[in-house]
Amino acid sequence: MKPTQARIAAAKRLIKIFGMLFAAAVCLFFAFQPTSAMAHPAEAQVAQAPKAATTADLLRAADKGVGYLVKIVKESKDPALAPNAKTAKPLWQALRKLNEAVDKAGRGLQLRDATFHSALGNAVSAVSEASVALSLSGSKNAAVEDALRKVETAVTMLHEKHGKAAARRAQGGKLTNQEKQQLAQMRRKQAELEAKLQGVEKKVKRNSRATRGIRRIQEQSRRIAQSRDTVADYLAALFIWRTIDGLLWGSHWWWGPWGTWAVPFSVGFVDIYYESIVVIDYDWALVETPLPLDDYDLDVAIDDAEVEALDNYLETSDHSITNDDIAGISDDQLLEPAPMPVEPELEAELAPMPIEPGFEAGAVPMP
Repeated sequence: MKPTQARIAAAKRLIKIFGMLFAAAVCLFFAFQPTSAMAHPAEAQVAQAPKAATTADLLRAADKGVGYLVKIVKESKDPALAPNAKTAKPLWQALRKLNEAVDKAGRGLQLRDATFHSALGNAVSAVSEASVALSLSGSKNAAVEDALRKVETAVTMLHEKHGKAAARRAQGGKLTNQEKQQLAQMRRKQAELEAKLQGVEKKVKRNSRATRGIRRIQEQSRRIAQSRDTVADYLAALFIWRTIDGLLWGSHWWWGPWGTWAVPFSVGFVDIYYESIVVIDYDWALVETPLPLDDYDLDVAIDDAEVEALDNYLETSDHSITNDDIAGISDDQLLEPAPMPVEPELEAELAPMPIEPGFEAGAVPMP
């Protein structure tokens, strides 16, 4: 073999040897690199597991959510949301009640007593009241609407997954005779409400805000009328019941003199709710069980100091609604303006929802 040919052959052998060594190195590299799920099973599970929250977690989210909502409304440049605007007063009233309800639910959770359950019902009413009050204020603030949706989500999950509704749902079975009677009582009361709303609608049919509020109540009210004697419908009716109560409070200011019946009507209305939930057995172990949040995002950009400051703001600010306020937001659009009657309950600041006698803290034995 000539020298040149010998060198070429040697070079080829070296290239072949290097190629084999490189291939072997690549195989060894991948052989010692397990899949992410096998190498780090804990990390793989965390990445796939849905977010979960205990009752305390959700209450903290609701508390921060209310604080953030108050902050956004307070800092808004929208004149319809100004604290001194007559059209915003129903919303500020609702925010104060919502804040009180979430605070009371937190204290009830710490004490493990019945005030936790009554406060959750109040929170459902208050967030519903805030929703319709915001809608009727004339504001179109997307940031406020988004903040309110987050609070509404937290409150709904607390009531449905962490409260007495969750406990009764877990028990299963058919409705008891008492529950059937309570659902029948709700249907009768719903029919009474429907008749009152139809009477108001005839008087305020030129007031678009007044009629919008009525339609929202009727939409929920008719779901009660269509309910069946099942556990699912019974529990849905209880939630709708408190939703209607909030819609009633947030809307009736726009009905002028024809809305004054709403205040005393609400008292008897929510009594049915309290009478229904008080007999449901509840295991407090439920509040310690983390439940999935699905895809809901409840995070808000606010710190604890701001939440406390805004809590104090709500407690010390005067957003009471007077007869003059009601006249200012309704009479100019009413079909048949009439003198505003003097109603003591309309002159004073709204009080928290009454608690059924015997439903006070510690009065109801818990399992």
